[in-house]
Amino acid sequence: MIGKNIRIITICIFIIPLLTALASCGSAVSSTSSSTTTSANLFKRWESKTLASNMAFQQGINAVINGKNYLICNVIYGNSTSQKNMYATIAILDISRPDIPVEISSLQTGQDDKPYICNLKLNGSILYVLTIDHLWIIDVSAPNQPKNVGQIPLTGATNLEESGKYAFIMSVTQTNEQTISTFDLSNPLQPLKIGQIVVPNTGIIQLEPSVSLLFVLAENGLDVYDISIPASLKQIGFLSNPFPPPTTMATFFIPQYFFDMALHGNFLYITVGINQLLVIDISDPSVPKIVHDLTTTKQGTTIIISGGTAYLLSYDGPMAFSTGSDSLLTAVDISTPGDPEELNTMPLPVPASAKLWESYGGMTEANNHLYFFDYDNPTIQIIDLSKSPWN
Repeated sequence: MIGKNIRIITICIFIIPLLTALASCGSAVSSTSSSTTTSANLFKRWESKTLASNMAFQQGINAVINGKNYLICNVIYGNSTSQKNMYATIAILDISRPDIPVEISSLQTGQDDKPYICNLKLNGSILYVLTIDHLWIIDVSAPNQPKNVGQIPLTGATNLEESGKYAFIMSVTQTNEQTISTFDLSNPLQPLKIGQIVVPNTGIIQLEPSVSLLFVLAENGLDVYDISIPASLKQIGFLSNPFPPPTTMATFFIPQYFFDMALHGNFLYITVGINQLLVIDISDPSVPKIVHDLTTTKQGTTIIISGGTAYLLSYDGPMAFSTGSDSLLTAVDISTPGDPEELNTMPLPVPASAKLWESYGGMTEANNHLYFFDYDNPTIQIIDLSKSPWN
């Protein structure tokens, strides 16, 4: 929560979900077989030539502008996150050659007391950059010269999702209520707030929109909202977390949290610690149903779906937030949605930030390539999925 990120667990995408993702989900009912391969030679390391070494890519989104492919990344000061008066920054990479990005521009969105970027969304050639305190509006019609064209003050924003001409922003009020605000993007340069609801659940992890639905993953389950009347969202379905909250922390102090979700056809895929992938049938959104609970070899957090395969940013054992965790990539065949099968788990190259509790800040997919963002440096690891060992 991606998102999508946040489409992943970043400083807004990492810290806020880490604090709020308190849902419990239980033991698996099926087993898989998987192999592990040595894969460093499958990856290509790319490093920014212009950003300072104490800056880091935290997430990225694929953007097609004027027929060309770009990767738009958010950047923070990786070693200086306690500094005040920092600037949220985006960097735009030309990925016409997917394995050889070319950094063509960067832009500070504006001074912000809490500049960490929670999410990025592109609507046409307008980029929306969500920080805790603002929604920044960036014109990227000329990717080599992005322009800051406006901002909307916000309070406690945590997530942004866009569906057509509407945007949905999750926020936490000063009284700890969680709200979803609807913005009309008919005039993309001047988003207009047209509605707001209070969400009854706490610990919201991620939003995931479809054409007429909004899925809200929370600590106690999954809410489904009808967004056909965007100014007045209506809850139409709920899937309770099937297992009670843990009374004690799980092994190595990591309980069985919900981490991330991805929508594919009539199914939602939810990564759950420890080592679970839930498959949810949402063909009847008023009654979402768990149709499979897959035990994965490693603990997956972030999930991206490309074609008939789900890719999980995984960790070696139940210690995804501990010092020195090894990062892995897990591939799951979901071509038969009700019967997913783990294909392979491969180690990712060890990044410079492996000393931190998460080795990689996130991943995104573009042009059949996966991009992995180093948590503490302006570097990216790239893999061509067509050359992966499970193909």
